[in-house]
Amino acid sequence: RVLFRSSQIPSVETEDIAALTTAQVQALSTMQFQALSIDQTSSLTTAQVRSLSLAQAKSLTTDQIENLTTGQVMALSVANLQAMSTAQMNSMETNDFAVLLTNQIAAISVTQIKGLATGQIAAITTAQVRGLTAVQLKTLSTEQIVSIDADAVGVFTQAQIQALTGPQLAQLGANQIDALGSMQIQAFAAAQVPFLSTSKIGRAHV
Repeated sequence: RVLFRSSQIPSVETEDIAALTTAQVQALSTMQFQALSIDQTSSLTTAQVRSLSLAQAKSLTTDQIENLTTGQVMALSVANLQAMSTAQMNSMETNDFAVLLTNQIAAISVTQIKGLATGQIAAITTAQVRGLTAVQLKTLSTEQIVSIDADAVGVFTQAQIQALTGPQLAQLGANQIDALGSMQIQAFAAAQVPFLSTSKIGRAHV
């Protein structure tokens, strides 16, 4: 068991926090966990982060999440990511969001997706975009869709292309259309084509 109170936590050295066993980390109450300073939170090892309970993940403050290292973000379990609120997800730095693994991306809930900042969406890499499900793509607002990097659009699968809604297609930028390959262009369903402007159809050669 952890032998200090919440009021004592701020005085614990970061190296001592990092030395806690996963069992000791799991024994921290949500109140104790929230008492961790930014430096203390950043000192948690990836093994400790992987061991966090759902309650602990839910208790992370936005300041704590904002200051997680890329290694810690990659260590977050799928279950813990799904347990986070939209405010928590929204507080994740773009450079941290850009290192999420495809299985972590695929696990993001519809509610969480809706709350993501356009900067976070823009940070999605070509590797990560393969983790986006059809349901997640349909959920993205037009502002979020147009913020997806053209290179990421360029690796959309047939299922992802066909998941795009009319309003989303109508807002695609010229650079996003230009990034589409012949196989992607052929994947457009007949019902989607009317939502593309004449200029976009010309660019895509649909």
